[in-house]
Amino acid sequence: MSLCARPVVAWLVQELSQGRVEELRACRAAKLRQRQILICVSGRGWYQEWGKAPVALTPGTVIDIPEGVKHWHGSQRDSWFQHYTTHVATGGEQSNEWLEPVTDEVYDKLK
Repeated sequence: MSLCARPVVAWLVQELSQGRVEELRACRAAKLRQRQILICVSGRGWYQEWGKAPVALTPGTVIDIPEGVKHWHGSQRDSWFQHYTTHVATGGEQSNEWLEPVTDEVYDKLK
């Protein structure tokens, strides 16, 4: 590794938290606020920001979620959903703000 790359690697390790998530059919997270990047790897899912139309997620879809945006994501009713998630440090307190669950009424309206 070159010397100039080391600070970048150190920043990535310090500033980014990553994970792979697999969700079963009709599974969804509670609404939350968190600076995050989602990358759909396989299956089909949903992403929805508060007050906006849902976005269908298919392999290769990337969603860049700004800090403070209330949202949720999960699998579509008839498909499992796998995604990578990266949580981006923004300089303030770093925490997930978990909110209310996505109700069946809201989820059942998705098409």
